[in-house]
Amino acid sequence: MVAALGACMPTYSFDRAPLPEATQSEQAACYRAKRYQLLRGDAQWSASHREGDYMITEYWSAQGVAFRRGDMRIDAVDALETLPDPELVKGYRTVLAETEGKYSRYPVYRNVALGLALGGLGITLGALGIVIADSDSDLVLPVAFAGAGVALLSVIPTILAAGAYKPAVQHDLDRHLYRRAEWAERMYSAVEQYNQRVAQECSHATPDVPMTPGAAGLIQSSVRAPQAPTGPPPPAPFAPAP
Repeated sequence: MVAALGACMPTYSFDRAPLPEATQSEQAACYRAKRYQLLRGDAQWSASHREGDYMITEYWSAQGVAFRRGDMRIDAVDALETLPDPELVKGYRTVLAETEGKYSRYPVYRNVALGLALGGLGITLGALGIVIADSDSDLVLPVAFAGAGVALLSVIPTILAAGAYKPAVQHDLDRHLYRRAEWAERMYSAVEQYNQRVAQECSHATPDVPMTPGAAGLIQSSVRAPQAPTGPPPPAPFAPAP
């Protein structure tokens, strides 16, 4: 029970976007309000389970590229839908489809398991109240057995929730962060083309793909992108979820 109900979905933090130049033309302001910037995103989550007499809590983390358009961060799944690479979009949809079912069912399993467990506890406490009021009551055993039976039923959705948890986390990560290392070059090229199109719409002469050092460290070296400034080594590319 604890393994499934003591688990949480990832929480996210993101690089701060670089500041634009202090002076802008109207064309530059138009472009910067619509272009994509690439940031590093970090996710953390945890799950607890019992081993003997001990409660064990495990912590995990993952990294990926996040998207920012103008002043707003955009989830990877939504940003990719706007990029001029239909095959990349189709491939990413396929990746998400593999875990979408368990992502949608996990909270249902978890909530049903929790409801049954609490319901069983409530019925059992009711039996205790009957004992306190009338120790000779014929209702004590039926109510106590009913509470135990309801609590026992919670095992089924708990097992289902435990099996759906890791795919659900994977899906949540892929919705928020771009973590497909094998398609990193395609993603960067599509962002580059998108920003070029926005520059043309805004009559801006110098399109670019701004990114933070953290995002640059996550993108494969084969991508035609600026390298992170010299300094500490970049983070490991696209750390996988467990």
